[in-house]
Amino acid sequence: MESLVLLVSFIFLLVLLSGPLALLFCYLNMFWITMFFSLLSMAIGTHWCCLAPFPISIIGGITAVCGAYAFAKI
Repeated sequence: MESLVLLVSFIFLLVLLSGPLALLFCYLNMFWITMFFSLLSMAIGTHWCCLAPFPISIIGGITAVCGAYAFAKI
């Protein structure tokens, strides 16, 4: 059970932090890292936005928007 809790917390933190990390690396002009995190956050964010129930889907939508904004600023 502890490994399941660790897996769920890792996935949730990845969803929460991938969008803002993409924006942070975009402002620091790190091209490849920004590209990686923006594509990751867009993929994970749209997945959570489509499949999660309503309050959690907002978090996925915000993550996807942050990733798309960072990708557009490259």
